[in-house]
Amino acid sequence: MQTSSKMPSNIIHYKSKADYESGIKSEISVPEKLAKDVTKVVEKTAKVTEAAAKASISTDALAIAQAGKKLAVDAVTTIAKSAVNAPEESSEAEKVAPVKELLPINRPAIFFLEGLHLSTLSSKGGLEDIAKSFSDGEFVSWNDEDKVFEDVLRRPKDQPIILVGHSLGGDAVVNLANRLNSAQAGFREVNLLVTLDSVGFDNDIIPKNVKKNLNFMLDRSFIFNDGPNVARDFKTTDVINILRPEGHTKIDEAADVHREIFQEITQVLDQNYLAKRKQQLAGLYRAFYEMNQQNNS
Repeated sequence: MQTSSKMPSNIIHYKSKADYESGIKSEISVPEKLAKDVTKVVEKTAKVTEAAAKASISTDALAIAQAGKKLAVDAVTTIAKSAVNAPEESSEAEKVAPVKELLPINRPAIFFLEGLHLSTLSSKGGLEDIAKSFSDGEFVSWNDEDKVFEDVLRRPKDQPIILVGHSLGGDAVVNLANRLNSAQAGFREVNLLVTLDSVGFDNDIIPKNVKKNLNFMLDRSFIFNDGPNVARDFKTTDVINILRPEGHTKIDEAADVHREIFQEITQVLDQNYLAKRKQQLAGLYRAFYEMNQQNNS
């Protein structure tokens, strides 16, 4: 009797998100899909390796190696999920390591996370310039994510949280938003999340603790860049995708992008200030009213 080597399965695979939404089934098998995914990762990682080989400064090579390691880990995680047909879930459910007890920082959390910085290629006219425009702005690297997370949690809950990231920094700020949307972090609200041509894998779903996300993205494909961002809950999160004509290393230098980010941050800070003043005036009114009631009794 002739037997088939093909294992029966009730798993449905789709070639694209569009096919999934239209209900079109793909005939591609799991092994074939994995092979294609791995091939794509290998090809793109080879470009990172080639860039590392061309770097003339050891710090550049180290930076590329760190970035390559992160992308490789993200890629393996994504492929593993695909292999077991794991459901897509937000990383907001991930466990957050306990944070050390430190003194509170009573000022707004405004962090600008740059992407892969190479002394031979990168310029200094990007996020660092915007960060200097705000007295509380802090300009850090994408691989300072854990430190930023700890510093954000030291802010009182009445202080706004603003996260801006370019390239790998864009991927890092989305990670931070997800980490803040957890019981361990107290489900902290992110008032403004700005992503500029984020580089990573499957990190384009914005968690519902984010009030607004401005996503500046290239109008063409780039290595490892995410697609348009979408809100996990459109009722709580406003996501705006903005197509830009600049290259990946220039998008964070565009004057009109700087102006829009500056205006959005200023608006958040102004609204926070007015809300605090309103609370203070309400408190004074209550105290005056209670004192007046006591005098009349």
